[in-house]
Amino acid sequence: ETPTIKTFRLVEPSGAPLPFTYLPGQFMQVAVRSPAKELLKRAYTIASSPTRTSYAELSIKREPSGKVSQHLHDNVGVGDLVEVSAPYG
Repeated sequence: ETPTIKTFRLVEPSGAPLPFTYLPGQFMQVAVRSPAKELLKRAYTIASSPTRTSYAELSIKREPSGKVSQHLHDNVGVGDLVEVSAPYG
């Protein structure tokens, strides 16, 4: 990680294993609401090993023009809920 890259570890809120499995190279789509309440979506590659069944990690670079990456870096912290799609790709 660097000052412009953060890794977000996604877990099932109940503490149970993830409700899906994934393969190397797959993506997850993250959905966030902008301050203007616009729904923004962006796909990120899953960075963690598929052998991890209790979490999935997304390493996200803060991009100056990336509204979703900026929102995640500026507003999401430990314990926050994030809307993601099932893995694909």
